[in-house]
Amino acid sequence: MGIEKPSDQKRKVNTGHPAIEGTALGMIDWFDNTKGYGIVQSPMFGAVFVHIRSFPERPTARLQRYQIISFRVEPEGSDGRLRARSSRLLEHPKGFTILMSLLDQECKVTIDKESRCLLTYGTVQLFADQAEHIFSNAVCHFYDRNLDDRLFVDFCGYLEKIALPLVTSDDRDLLEQMLYCHFRENLRAGVLFYTWKAGTFRYIGYTDWMEYEIPEEVINEYSSYMNEYDWERVNKYFSYAKD
Repeated sequence: MGIEKPSDQKRKVNTGHPAIEGTALGMIDWFDNTKGYGIVQSPMFGAVFVHIRSFPERPTARLQRYQIISFRVEPEGSDGRLRARSSRLLEHPKGFTILMSLLDQECKVTIDKESRCLLTYGTVQLFADQAEHIFSNAVCHFYDRNLDDRLFVDFCGYLEKIALPLVTSDDRDLLEQMLYCHFRENLRAGVLFYTWKAGTFRYIGYTDWMEYEIPEEVINEYSSYMNEYDWERVNKYFSYAKD
C-alpha cells in the first residue's frame, strides 16, 4: 500500500529575511566623490539617489562605479524619486549574508546598456583579495546560521556557477567538494528534502539522479510541498511506501 497524498494542507512559511528586512542592494552607476553624491541602480527600486552623508560610517576610499552597496530607501519629494539612507559598502564578513538575500530576488541591473549581476560583482567585491579559507568560512557560516532550507539548491547553484569560478583557490574542485561535505555532515531535514526534490544530490556529496530513499519522517514533514511527480517517486522507489 503506497503512501497517500494528504489533502490540501496549508503551512505558514516565513518568506522574509529578518536580519536584513528593509535593506536593498544596488550597484553604483556613477558617483562624484568631489560633490559627494551619485546614483545607484537597484533591481528592486531602479535609480536611487545616494549622498555620502547617507553612510553612517564613511567609506575609507573613493566610491567607484560598479561597487555594490546596501541601503534603505526613502522618498525624495513628491515626484516618486527615491534616495538612499543607512548606506554601507558591501564588505566582509556581514556583507555575504546581505548579498545572499538576492538568491530568491531579481539580481540584475542595466548600466551602460549591459545587464550586470549583483551576485557576481558582489562576490568579487567581497572575496577578490581574500584567502580561500575566508570564502569557505563565510559559506559554511551562512549555511549553518542563516540559509533558508528552501533556497539550498539555489545557494549551491550560486556557488557552482558564480562564486567558485571567481574565488582564488589552489584547487577549486577540492574546495567545492569540501563545501558539499560540510553540507552533508551538517545535513538538515529541509535541506535533504529540497535536495531530493530537485535531484541535486551532488550538493550533499552523492551522485545526481540516483533515487535515494529519504526517511519517512522527512516526507511526512514536507508532504504539503510535494507534487504528483514527487508522490510517484515515493510510491515507486521507497520501501516504506510498499508496506
